[in-house]
Amino acid sequence: MSNFKLGPNQRKWLRELPKYAKTEGALYIPGEGFCCLGVAAELFSPAPWEIDKGGDAFYRDRFARRNLASLAAEDWQALGLRSGAGSFDAWFSGYRNLVDVNDNNPDWTHADMAKFIRKHADKIFVEAK
Repeated sequence: MSNFKLGPNQRKWLRELPKYAKTEGALYIPGEGFCCLGVAAELFSPAPWEIDKGGDAFYRDRFARRNLASLAAEDWQALGLRSGAGSFDAWFSGYRNLVDVNDNNPDWTHADMAKFIRKHADKIFVEAK
């Protein structure tokens, strides 16, 4: 387990994460679930989703409509992450960021993701937020 001391936003994210259905390939797929970073957007961004006529959810930042791949700077910085994809300080366990972990472990639940993030918090977060 990491010795990193989590901040209030990080604790809230990891506490709430297991309550959401998990999906791969997008921050949010309506009717299906969320990537671990999509849960962060849901929790910390005001009105983060724009659903188009085809039913696809687009993540909205304060500037413009975004695709589904990563968080906006204001959101990943509010969580103390290194990037919008949740980059690690170095490659480890075959992964380079939280998107890789989320999308390459389809059998994992968000409870598994929260456990992984807690265990490797010192590699994932730059500061407690």
